[in-house]
Amino acid sequence: MTDKTRVKSFRFISIDGGHTAEIVHRDLETCYPLLTAGGIIALDDVFNWITPGVLEGVAKFFLERKPALAPFAQCYNKLFVTTPEFHGRYLAAAQQFLEEVSWLPMHRNTRENWRLNKEGGFTPRLFGYEIAPFV
Repeated sequence: MTDKTRVKSFRFISIDGGHTAEIVHRDLETCYPLLTAGGIIALDDVFNWITPGVLEGVAKFFLERKPALAPFAQCYNKLFVTTPEFHGRYLAAAQQFLEEVSWLPMHRNTRENWRLNKEGGFTPRLFGYEIAPFV
């Protein structure tokens, strides 16, 4: 196999492009096979209310393809996913990050929402995986 035919894998992929369901679905179809174990895909504008096609494309990909991808954090309009065997590690790191960054403007609101969820016995989940939502 030559360098030109060798498929590369990546530890971090950012998808931030088109905002239609078709483009996002195609971007995920292209990028998913290139993600190495423990790699992260950052999906932009998933929760942006003016770009609903992004959420539609992500949902279609997850529901139809059932990829070995596990969402672990949601921050504003970004969704972060990894391979399932690393989900717990990244979820814990996201939660620890929140404990250590009290200087961030979103810190108080996020901690308060996490507290209310815990008191109510609610665990935010997406596509079957617990996520750390930052608000």
